[in-house]
Amino acid sequence: MAKDLVLSHCPDLRVVTVADRDGRHWTVLGIAVQTDESRLSPQTAIAECATGAVLEETDSWAGRWVLIGEDEINLDACGLLGCYYRFIAGERAPWVSSSLSLLADLPGIAKPSVEQRKMIIGIGLDYDPPPLTRYAGVRKLLPSQILSLATGEVRGRSLAAGLAQARSYEDVLDALANYLTTVLKNLWAVSSPKGQLWIALTSGYDSRLLLAAAHSAGVPVKTFTQLFKGMSQGDRILPPLLSRLVGVDHVAIWPKTQRPKLLEIFDEHTSLNVIMDRQFYASDQWSWTMPTDIILRGLGFEIGKRNYAHKFAPEWDPADPRTCKLILRAAGERGSSFVEESVGECLKWIASHPQDNMDWRDHFYIDCRLSGWSSATEQGLDLVDGLCFNPANSRTFYGLVLSVPETKRLATQHHVDLIRRLSPGLLTYPINPAENLVARNVKRLKKYSKGIRELGMVTTFNALRAILMRRLVR
Repeated sequence: MAKDLVLSHCPDLRVVTVADRDGRHWTVLGIAVQTDESRLSPQTAIAECATGAVLEETDSWAGRWVLIGEDEINLDACGLLGCYYRFIAGERAPWVSSSLSLLADLPGIAKPSVEQRKMIIGIGLDYDPPPLTRYAGVRKLLPSQILSLATGEVRGRSLAAGLAQARSYEDVLDALANYLTTVLKNLWAVSSPKGQLWIALTSGYDSRLLLAAAHSAGVPVKTFTQLFKGMSQGDRILPPLLSRLVGVDHVAIWPKTQRPKLLEIFDEHTSLNVIMDRQFYASDQWSWTMPTDIILRGLGFEIGKRNYAHKFAPEWDPADPRTCKLILRAAGERGSSFVEESVGECLKWIASHPQDNMDWRDHFYIDCRLSGWSSATEQGLDLVDGLCFNPANSRTFYGLVLSVPETKRLATQHHVDLIRRLSPGLLTYPINPAENLVARNVKRLKKYSKGIRELGMVTTFNALRAILMRRLVR
């Protein structure tokens, strides 16, 4: 590349270099899809832009990508294609990689010391929070930062587009509905060769909204659910019923015997900085995908739900050193010096680089949670054939959902209203039904289904289950 930069990448990674209108070159790594029907595709937009306008164009790009240009690295909205960097003695410029394992193990250079930290899903911070990593001297770029490849210095950038615009709730819903259908249509249009679009479907809000958007856009999809011990009855029962409502096929992926070798591969690939999907991978629940498949996932949707508003008080000040300990205590995290130091540094960055019209808790959720957990999760799935794509991951989407009135965000009402606009039939069944209610009705079905079959009635257990589930509608 220009100015003595060398780019090394997996041959499966999409890499496109385009010259802008002023003749400056920009390289897009990964997949970026336009979400605004009035704007050009990413590649064409760069070609027709002046150098100074290129970054603004990226606000409406969804997906998982990195943009390299003007000797700088720019991330997608929540840094799904993660960017780690470190300095080597005697060198001014940093080494940069999306792989923590590769960066920590550069040939001919001593491996940095590492803090051993055990993670358990759902307990404490079940991810490594940026901007530090468990390897001494290796850092991670935050979504609100731009990295200089010449010096390793960072500068700030906006996390959400259009937050200052005054919109009615109905206008925001219209924009969100148009956003979702546009990105799915454009994704399908640029997919080459044509493969199969899959939605990882549960009983929750995000995947159901994705299914509603695909149904409304007329994009051909199939759904799947990875089954595991202890999953909720709703997640087990509802996906095939929801799929049937919109006429798409559903596949249940059962676990096979766990293979220790696959655990080793996953851990080496991720450098133990993520445990989500680890068991699925080792149990062959990701072995069914094909290289041309695209798996639609819901990362990014949760920014609209005020997740941290429930946990962190608004009066907490990110500039106050005590806030770090309050956050860790609220999250149930204790015992890791690296975690405390990293969260503290993230809070300092947020305090010194506030986002216009954005609550600091939303800023922290994007820079810490999404950039830490979501990014590492997607990197783990690079082991899987096919492409994972998250339609909600763009600065335009963040600006829209953060414009939703807080009362509706707290109740996730905007998700329900969007599903009602895009595919109202999908509200036939409840979203995340109460576990005890589902379990109680399933037990009743098991009790009576044998007697019904013995009476010779033309019915099935699934049909009876569907009838009962319809009665659980909120």
